[in-house]
Amino acid sequence: MSSRRQASSKAAKALAATAKLRELREGGKRSRIDEVEEEVDAIENVYDELDENEYRELVAKRRAQGGDFVVNDHGEGYEDMGEEEDWTTRNENYSSDEEYDDRGKKLPKAAPEPKKKMSAQEKAKRANEKAKSKASLMVGGAPKKKKLDDVAAEADTDALLEDILAGVDMDIGAQAPAPAPSRPKPAARPAPAPVLRRSPRKLATPVAPAAVRSPVKSPPTSSAKKSVTFDVEEDEALPTVDVGGFDDDMEEDVDVDVAMPEPEHVRAEEKKASTIRAKEDRPPEPESMLKTLDEEEDDEANEDLATVTQDAAPVTFNGTELPKASDGSIPFFFMDAHEEKESPGTVFLFGRIPVSNQPGADTISACAAVQNMERCMYIVPTPSTFNDPDGSLEELGRQMETTRHEFKMCPANDAKKEEKQLAAKEAKKALMKALIPKSAELRAEVKEVLKKRGIENSKITIVRRHYCFERKDILQGPLFVLKVKTPATHAAFPSDLKGKHFIAAMGTQAPMLELLTLKSKMKGPSWIGLHGAAIVPTERQKSWCKLELALPNAHKSVRPAPNDITTLPAPRLTVASLNLQTIVNQQLNVNEIAVASVQYIRGVNCEGMTTDHEQKSGLRHFTVVRKLDGLEFPQGWQNVAAQENNTNVIAKRTGSVVLATQMNELGLLNFLLAKLHQLDPDVIVGHNIGGFNLDVLLRRLQASKIGHWSRIGRMKRTRMPNINGTGGAYGGGASMGALQCLAGRLLADTYLSAKDLLGKEVSYTLTSLSGTQLGLRRVEVPTEEIPNHYHNAESLMHLVKCTENDAKLSLKLMFKMEVVPLTKQLSNIAGNLWSKTLGHTRAQRVEYLLLHEFHARKYIVPDRLSAKERRRVAAANGDEESGNEKKGPSYAGGLVLEPKKGLYDTHVLVLDFQSLYPSIIQEYNICYTTVKRHFTEEDEGSSIELPPPISHDRDFAVLPAVIARIVQSRREVKGLMGRENDPGRKKQYDLRQLALKLTANSMYGCLGFAQSRFFAEPIAALITSQGRKILQHTVDIASGKCDLDVIYGDTDSIMVNTKSHNLVESKSLGGKLIRFVNKEYRKLVLEEDYVFRSMLLLKKKKYAAMKVVNGPNKTSTYKLEMKGIDIVRRDWAPIVKDLGKQTLEALLDVDGDLEERVGEIHDGLRRIRMDMIENDVPMSKYVITKQLTKAIEEYPDAKHQPHVMVAKRRAEAGKRDGTKAGETVPYIIALQSDATLEEIAAGKGGGSGGKGLAERAYHPEEIVEMGLKVDLHYYLSQQIHPVISRLCAPIEQTDGAMMAECLGLDSNKFKSQARGADDDFDDTFGGGAFAMDDDERFADCEPLTLKTRSGEEFDFCGVRAILDGKVRVEDALAPSTPDVGKENTPVSQGKAAMIPTNSLDEATLSNQVILAARERIKEFYAAPLRSNDDVERAESRNVTLRTHHTDSSLTGTLSSDPMSKGTMEKTMPEEKLYNQLLHYKRLLSVATAARSTLKKEDRENFLNKVRGTELERSLKTAENTLDEIMNKCSYMWISLADLFKVAKA
Repeated sequence: MSSRRQASSKAAKALAATAKLRELREGGKRSRIDEVEEEVDAIENVYDELDENEYRELVAKRRAQGGDFVVNDHGEGYEDMGEEEDWTTRNENYSSDEEYDDRGKKLPKAAPEPKKKMSAQEKAKRANEKAKSKASLMVGGAPKKKKLDDVAAEADTDALLEDILAGVDMDIGAQAPAPAPSRPKPAARPAPAPVLRRSPRKLATPVAPAAVRSPVKSPPTSSAKKSVTFDVEEDEALPTVDVGGFDDDMEEDVDVDVAMPEPEHVRAEEKKASTIRAKEDRPPEPESMLKTLDEEEDDEANEDLATVTQDAAPVTFNGTELPKASDGSIPFFFMDAHEEKESPGTVFLFGRIPVSNQPGADTISACAAVQNMERCMYIVPTPSTFNDPDGSLEELGRQMETTRHEFKMCPANDAKKEEKQLAAKEAKKALMKALIPKSAELRAEVKEVLKKRGIENSKITIVRRHYCFERKDILQGPLFVLKVKTPATHAAFPSDLKGKHFIAAMGTQAPMLELLTLKSKMKGPSWIGLHGAAIVPTERQKSWCKLELALPNAHKSVRPAPNDITTLPAPRLTVASLNLQTIVNQQLNVNEIAVASVQYIRGVNCEGMTTDHEQKSGLRHFTVVRKLDGLEFPQGWQNVAAQENNTNVIAKRTGSVVLATQMNELGLLNFLLAKLHQLDPDVIVGHNIGGFNLDVLLRRLQASKIGHWSRIGRMKRTRMPNINGTGGAYGGGASMGALQCLAGRLLADTYLSAKDLLGKEVSYTLTSLSGTQLGLRRVEVPTEEIPNHYHNAESLMHLVKCTENDAKLSLKLMFKMEVVPLTKQLSNIAGNLWSKTLGHTRAQRVEYLLLHEFHARKYIVPDRLSAKERRRVAAANGDEESGNEKKGPSYAGGLVLEPKKGLYDTHVLVLDFQSLYPSIIQEYNICYTTVKRHFTEEDEGSSIELPPPISHDRDFAVLPAVIARIVQSRREVKGLMGRENDPGRKKQYDLRQLALKLTANSMYGCLGFAQSRFFAEPIAALITSQGRKILQHTVDIASGKCDLDVIYGDTDSIMVNTKSHNLVESKSLGGKLIRFVNKEYRKLVLEEDYVFRSMLLLKKKKYAAMKVVNGPNKTSTYKLEMKGIDIVRRDWAPIVKDLGKQTLEALLDVDGDLEERVGEIHDGLRRIRMDMIENDVPMSKYVITKQLTKAIEEYPDAKHQPHVMVAKRRAEAGKRDGTKAGETVPYIIALQSDATLEEIAAGKGGGSGGKGLAERAYHPEEIVEMGLKVDLHYYLSQQIHPVISRLCAPIEQTDGAMMAECLGLDSNKFKSQARGADDDFDDTFGGGAFAMDDDERFADCEPLTLKTRSGEEFDFCGVRAILDGKVRVEDALAPSTPDVGKENTPVSQGKAAMIPTNSLDEATLSNQVILAARERIKEFYAAPLRSNDDVERAESRNVTLRTHHTDSSLTGTLSSDPMSKGTMEKTMPEEKLYNQLLHYKRLLSVATAARSTLKKEDRENFLNKVRGTELERSLKTAENTLDEIMNKCSYMWISLADLFKVAKA
């Protein structure tokens, strides 16, 4: 059969297939686009297949006939038909930017023809055609390769597809004028409809058919078939649709490649030709040139919305059409988003879609794939590019902004509005004519850069932007830049990209998700509208959601929802809590899952609290347990499991399974995934789920090679991301790879939430929080005990119940802290992802808040660089970026006043500035845009100053304006909360105001956080400096104008001693100070925070007080308030905390006599000692806990850290808890001894065996297993005594010696403690300097380095090493040898040996000790002096003789800076020098070494070894020499005048 006849037959079949569709349409039935596509695709072999020779013949035949492959180009661009181009001849249609004549002379460019305006009907038709094309493309999926067909058959197919599209539920509208046919066609045939050709490239669409794309190409004279493009060019004007006043980027840019102003030298004949038009009115100038920056992208948004919203295909689910908003969009509650590396340019939005218009309608999980996203870079030119020596550009810019402002402010009914619009366009046109020629070289260079990277499809526009951040090479303020858009399918440009004509490329690293969030103004979890969406068939979905939509129009497909949708409540969510019980596979050393339990609740309100009744009535669960390898299920287990399923009410009613058993881990994982997929939870909860449970689950899915492992999240994947990284650390959160696996579902880790929201908890384990927050007891099951639970059915059921209970506790804890509604509010305020807020990253919340604000104001924002990119840039610049970024700021922080220590029995007022730093930003209008901080050489010597003052809030810069808006919103919300009677809505208002408060207080943090993209250290330093001055000024007002005694101040608050016992009088005095201070500021507000009835002020940031709490009927009660003191820290034993609290309550009970209260404290000490001796104190009271801040192997001084040594032993024993970074390790100081408890308490137990403190630390389990006894002497002397001594230090009626006597300790050891002396040696193990182990006290001291006659240096290990058997007497003053301590050495055999020839003699040792001491003294005197005035810091190495105006004794201690009010202090304190010399003495002293052991036998053996030897003489001489030096140190002497001075009355 001939090719022609075959084609005709196929066309006839196609026409017959269409007849049925026409009948359906005429009968009122509708057809979905995907159904039409399926029927069309069912017609096989519509096209001919040709071999290579036949194809060449056909191409040659068409060329001979003059055919062009621009088919039916009705002003819609072109479509590549697959024909080969003959490049051997010159084609005028493919000219470069520059044209030359035959002589090689450059020709001027032809003028672009003005675009013909389309009628409303034509625009509507164009929109409908494009909507159908795009929708059909998305439904059809990937384009198929088009086979070559006969020309006549193709013409018939055009008519065929026109009829098919006419059958879809779309209003075609008015038909556009048909183009001239390229060949005779049947007269009765209507104008051809758009052909659905899936072109791989983005095609440009002019405004009207008469428009011409290229200025050098005249309109085509030959007819061609009509082509359809799926992307609307951004300069096309289509009927706009009201989208609730939403503006897209509002950019003021000009596409210099699409519309260029006419060059002055254009040929007269070309000018004349460009003015020739059909008989119609002259159209306006090209719109893309005349649009203002704000207008262009606004029109882009409207044109695409017109395209995608009119007559789009209906979206159905299970045969039911989904509801639409008033603007035609699909309502979508946005919850999460994800960007896949495998799908560049596509952003996946996850959320829920309602299935009906009914109030409270059910919603289904949905995924919206936003496609065709583009990168957006800003090329910052060199200053010379837009050089403006005569100020002409500035004047043109000013005229444009003025006329534009007048036009925008003009009312719609103003008769001059059109005139003002024309003036604005003319001003813009004049500016662009001046800018475009100046940018020619810059654009050429940028195009070359793009070309080298293989980017052919791009858009370059000139835009006006602002810059105000920290890059010194970019000018501050407004500037003209090139905006470059490229497909996101290409790799990102390097962040340090530069060129000859540009100095920076900004936005190169911005992810598409960030661009979509900013351009579509997505402000956290909220309702949004999806425009032009098409359903993705199930088999082509990339997600596990119930519904997936494709959005081909990039960010223009996503818009804020109209008012009729935004007022809807958020959909109800499904929340599931996951908990695992794991065992350790000893062969592979990996965790395996034994039991998994999920507790879930459907219909959770994400905007308010979930009541206990709702939790109880809605709670459901399922659990799966598997058989362990090598173990069988216990006898009767199947009956127990069946009974559990039969007796559960929900399981009986629904026929579901609440307890399943599997034979292996593979079955458990498959069951768990299937149930989770069926449940489809929106939120997954767990305690430390990111640090452990999720990591274990993903690794087991990976190891078991589960096919649909990605059902754990909502993204379909085959390859698992890298789940290594930060995951696995206790409390460290999930790794980035783990979060990618969970994309589409929210992860709520209650450990992270508790750390962020519950700041005063001692421990954040599930056991601890269950008790303190829920009042419930949790039963823990150790990992090593799990196999034992498989011995009988009852024990295994106990394990199941514990697993279920842990999941339930996590769920209850999440509801208790209201994690879901609070984080939703925080995300809405900041505009960032909900999943990121649940990770409790405050810095990122503030970043997104500022990103939205600066983007809306047309600022170029700093790039956020990945760690990899930072390292690459650092390497390129020759910098070595260390992995350890400095954590603290390098500038001065808040002012902390020196406290007036003591016990106050009168009312103390605490006055606090409301949000001091945010208020300072508002008070002084501090912002990136107002603070000048980048100085040139001409400004040398300039310092950062406050911006000029403003008189009204409307003049606020960006940063203060954001804060002011947040503060005002919080004020309004609190007002609504006060008037609200409904408890549910009242709680929502409370959560909202709390979220606003947290956000406002975090604003300052981004300025001083080095890892933030908005880091600006000069601005942060300016704010803290102003804060110090404000606090000092407040103190001056209090003492000067109000005659009040300020006893302490810290950053934003002061404490005032009113010296009054009357509460009303005290508050009146505070009110007077508040009025004086608040008069001096606009935004700063000083207010009364609270009142203390009595107060114990110990030192900076350490105090305790009885806080006045208002009770009912104007009564007052008191509550103990503590800050910074030992007993609020977790690393002190509970016995110390209990006793310390009793001591504080006695001291602060000012109603009693102080002598009697001190007596009660002494009696309490005696009682606790007696209880300890009589073994009446539970072991749990001795437990000390300390957190592992890093991995065990990363501790360089592990042998001196008790908790590290305990964790190390547990890890070696295969224990899982208390071994990872982030976990807290419990331990007890104990010893092995046969002595009585009385003897141990007196320090005569003799069980330490010379072990250090870290070696005597044991886990509570080890105490029981090894039969150890608690070291009571340690707890009495180094835990209880130092804490109580510090608390009572300001009290004259007692001292350390008296309290030591009450505890049964040797009081002589504590008589040297001066009352009130500062004790800066608070350490983990308690006690301070007088109670610390020597190894701990001298841990920071420099070693005593000695040198032999041969020049070999070694560190002297000390005489104590002889006592411990580590060194022989003969080798003590010689370098160590590698054989020391090994078997068959003289030390181990006890044999004598010759004295090494390199051992030091007596004189050499003494001289080297003197030199070492002098070196340390030299360091002391070389240390500079620094003023202790935090406001005006001064540092110097010179002593000034400036005299004090009232106190002459301060002469020599004052700063040379008269503005500094403090005294000069040594940066290296004298006590440090003394400790260093004391450390040398300790190493040399034989007597000190002998006293370090409690065993008399060991002491005698040691002395016998040393006595009479050359070593003893050498050590004694060196020690005496050192004593002479130390006697000159004033630190060891006591001033008797100060010690015995009489206290003032």
